[in-house]
Amino acid sequence: MKNLKIYVIILTGLVGFLNFSLSFSLMMNSIIISNYGQIVSRILVDGCNSIGNWQIVESSKNTLEVDTMDKVEGSGSLKGTFAATGSCWGGMFYKRPSKAWNFDDTPLMRIWVKIHQPMPTDFHFEIVTGSSWDTFSYEILNQISIGNWTEVVIDLRLPDNGPEGKIPDLTDIRQIGFVCWEYLDTPLSFNWDKITVEPGPLIPLRIAIYPNSVTCVVGEKVTFQLNVVGGIKPYSYEWYVNGTRQTETSSKFGFEPNATGIYEIMCIVTDANGENDTIVANARVVEPLQELLSCLDTFKSDIRAMFVHTFWWLDNNYTLIAETCKNWGINSIFIEIGPENVWDWNKREIVFFDELYSAATIFKSYGFNVHVLFRVGCTTVEDEDFKAVTPNGPVDWLDFADPDVLDMLERIVASLVTDYPIDGVNYDYIRWDYITGLGWMSYSDEAREWFIGDTGLSDVNWPTDVYPGGRYHVQFYNWRQIPITEAVRRMSETMRSINPNILISASVWTPHYGTDYLIWKIGQHTADWIDKGYLDFITPMMPYQPWAEDAIQNCLDWFVGGPEGKIPIVPFIYIINGTSLVDPEDFGDLVEFYYSYGIDGWVLWHYGGPGWGETSSRFPDIRPYLYELKSRGLMEEPIWAIQNFTIYLNGTHVMIEWNTTVPTIAMVEYSNANIFNSTLIYSEVYQLYWKDINYIGGTVIKTDEYGTHHAFAIPIANQIQFRIQSIDEKGVKVTTQPISIYH
Repeated sequence: MKNLKIYVIILTGLVGFLNFSLSFSLMMNSIIISNYGQIVSRILVDGCNSIGNWQIVESSKNTLEVDTMDKVEGSGSLKGTFAATGSCWGGMFYKRPSKAWNFDDTPLMRIWVKIHQPMPTDFHFEIVTGSSWDTFSYEILNQISIGNWTEVVIDLRLPDNGPEGKIPDLTDIRQIGFVCWEYLDTPLSFNWDKITVEPGPLIPLRIAIYPNSVTCVVGEKVTFQLNVVGGIKPYSYEWYVNGTRQTETSSKFGFEPNATGIYEIMCIVTDANGENDTIVANARVVEPLQELLSCLDTFKSDIRAMFVHTFWWLDNNYTLIAETCKNWGINSIFIEIGPENVWDWNKREIVFFDELYSAATIFKSYGFNVHVLFRVGCTTVEDEDFKAVTPNGPVDWLDFADPDVLDMLERIVASLVTDYPIDGVNYDYIRWDYITGLGWMSYSDEAREWFIGDTGLSDVNWPTDVYPGGRYHVQFYNWRQIPITEAVRRMSETMRSINPNILISASVWTPHYGTDYLIWKIGQHTADWIDKGYLDFITPMMPYQPWAEDAIQNCLDWFVGGPEGKIPIVPFIYIINGTSLVDPEDFGDLVEFYYSYGIDGWVLWHYGGPGWGETSSRFPDIRPYLYELKSRGLMEEPIWAIQNFTIYLNGTHVMIEWNTTVPTIAMVEYSNANIFNSTLIYSEVYQLYWKDINYIGGTVIKTDEYGTHHAFAIPIANQIQFRIQSIDEKGVKVTTQPISIYH
């Protein structure tokens, strides 16, 4: 065994502890004396002499390597270079533990860093903590000089930036990393080496409580969690509700109210030295809403859906999310996946996604209709042959012009409707991506063959002739919608062949600039998909002002043919605008505004789970927004539905019957032609044709008395198209899409 030389530093007081410890020589095996008198060695977190599980964000532009020529200790140091292979919006070099790090007793982190040139002001160190992945950053440039190794000292308890009202949970650190998200034109390199942690100096108590403000329903249990740093352990806790002392003495308090009202939740935290601090949270308690109805979403009086933001690496409590959504009157759930969740790129085969199955099963057990929001085009494409090709090379976007990609998408959706307990599939990112400069994707060999085969232009100089300004640019931009529409057709027909009752929808861009603009920009021809019957409803992604009015009006006019149109409109309505949470009152105004245009419901974007922080746009608590809708009466109207819908032939007539869960008057509209048609309109601006869906109408027969059973007979012809409608006593309508019968 080698002899170890141990340097013992005797400190005469605590005041000089921090400054003295910073001056230790790098080559020492250092032993320090902490504030409390214990002798503690620095704990090595990472020698940083191998890449290990360090990773890169923006890997296509940045590089990570082991630098054996520029090191502090060990066999090498890590070297990261931003914009190494091209200009980019910075990136991140990060490392995650196998589970989580606990630095609660050793919050002082030391990292040896060397920069080789001036770094942008955004260059900083960052940690991510807790199941909600709260991000905290630390400024380090003020400790570093160019060309010199410097031991940077970071007190993890004292971040420079982080989520409002939060402090880091040092018992549960999920990630550490170096971050720089400024736009970079030239490569910027730096080295890092030897990360250690140790006890830090005494700091005053700091307390955070999550949630600090919450809206819940009677009987719903809300857990308030304290996070404490500083002072001297152990801590003691005293909890109060509206001034009344509670029996709980831990850092968590379960609040389960039995009456409505406003409640003040207070906790006094005291450390081992008798120092204390107080923190307060508030809870608004309201009555729960009605039970769920089990029927197709398109047969309900109102679709109130929640987009559950499934960051699949998080500890999602789907049971708690389901209970919360049910208590608030949500009737449908949208869950996001991408191809990477259900497809093995190397083997080119379907893989079963256990967590999707588990989540869908839980939501179904609570009575929700479950829709998989399938993020189609935008994914991390590990199969190079499947990547779309831009003027700058392949990118992480599927090439819809590749027949192998279309085959893969068919196999994925077939698995979704076969292997998982779901009611619908929603297409998201069902379009081409776009970039600045030389136009938009895809310029692959498969796209060339398909384009030439469709147009007969055998003399194309590919891809120059189809770039903006090229001699066949207009033809190419007219053609680019075809592969997208073909993907929609193949996926929809595949799913319906397996499950005729599956509900198919699409999250589409709103045409506030015009449908022709969307076809030209991203190849998304929504009206064409609706005209051809590929969709059961659409979920347009609605903007805030100033485009909101144009967006909803144009969706109604051009996509579905007006209110009570060919298929329902159920917009995605955001509680975030950019990166900031929207004020609940402004959100309520927007929902009321869209309802005034006759929408058929909404999908609220987005939800991370109860108590995940109403100030976080990444993991928001949606209950304040649902309370706002409830307070305006938008959640009070009971949801009712059409059920037991049957059709059969009886001699010279088609017999149509259905029930409603509340008394309604009923109507049937029928035609020997089509109730809706489409008109092709030529765009002078973009030199392409786009479809406009129009309402034509038909013969209407209706009842005048309210009831729950409805029956009609309409004369049969070679072809009959009809739709049914029920209207309750408050004027709320449920209208089905047109149904065609051929005799």
